[in-house]
Amino acid sequence: MTGKPLSGSLDRDAQIETFLRQHGWDGARRAYLSGDASNRRYETVEKEGRRLVLMDAPPDPNDRPLEGTGRPYSDIAHLATNCLPFVAIDHFLVQNGIHAPKIEAYDVSRGLILLEDFGPTGFTPLLKDADPSGDLVIKLYGHAVDLLCVHHETRAPDLIKVEPGLIYALPPYDEEAFLIEVSLFADWYLKEVEGEDPSPDRRAQFLQLWQDLLRKVARDKDVLVMRDYHSPNLHWFEQASGIDRIGVIDFQDGLAGPPAYDLASLLQDARRDVPAAVEIELFDRYLSGCKGIDKEAFRRDYAIIAAQRVTKILGIFVRLWRRDGKKTYLQHIPRLWDYLDRSLAHPALLPLKGWLDINIPPSKRQVRG
Repeated sequence: MTGKPLSGSLDRDAQIETFLRQHGWDGARRAYLSGDASNRRYETVEKEGRRLVLMDAPPDPNDRPLEGTGRPYSDIAHLATNCLPFVAIDHFLVQNGIHAPKIEAYDVSRGLILLEDFGPTGFTPLLKDADPSGDLVIKLYGHAVDLLCVHHETRAPDLIKVEPGLIYALPPYDEEAFLIEVSLFADWYLKEVEGEDPSPDRRAQFLQLWQDLLRKVARDKDVLVMRDYHSPNLHWFEQASGIDRIGVIDFQDGLAGPPAYDLASLLQDARRDVPAAVEIELFDRYLSGCKGIDKEAFRRDYAIIAAQRVTKILGIFVRLWRRDGKKTYLQHIPRLWDYLDRSLAHPALLPLKGWLDINIPPSKRQVRG
């Protein structure tokens, strides 16, 4: 499925046209579909009444090493730098009954994939004018919760065999990855509101608080964490049944990690308001739908992981503004603080809450673009 190597002198569009021709899509009509916060972009390709999605994900060499680590952020955080993780995780999900796009062709060396087009069924357009507490939200998010209950019955694989000779080792969502993510908050958000880099002592204190918290999270049953399991990456298929009604995309950064992560990603949706009452209702739905779960331990894990995720995103969104000029991400910051406050209410997070109350009280949270 990988085709012959291309000359490095060919430009990207020529590489794409060669890839399409090799897989019977020469002469297809191409149209830009979307991009995201990474270097990936997507097109639709149409030919003879058929339409697929082309993922254009050129290999992304690791960026410069971080000071004091000798390794780039993408390596420490286990971010995909080529399209093999997407191909492998898609393969695993489909094999385990999850409605992920079927892949028609791929070329890992070039970073090109032809995959099933889910069409205009995304949560985002369906929920555009929906009441955040209304029946439609409960219906869609509820089915997404049900999918997680089924998905979390299967442990994360160590290796995913895609085809003979092509095996992917699923990275762990380890402490190092969690900590490098929350460091973004200190390096970008805290610096933004303070106007200067945090002192080494204050940064170390912040990371020590997180290290203590993360060691409380149960890791006896890691699952495949899709990592971006939220409304922009979910699709709804009304005519299907059961968990097939939910389609999932954008999971190339997936890791082996705690089940609470994807639930927090869904119920504390960074781009949509999820009222506290809805979060509680759907959280309880997850607890009821999962077998043999220690409910109190999971509540603790959820609070810690949800807080970690939001802390990371606050740093990422300021970085996207300051480094990449993407100011629109700042509109989500008040929502993220609301989510973080919910998680900080759990007794396990009292030390972190105390640190934030002192260092970033509500009067200093505002980021002005």
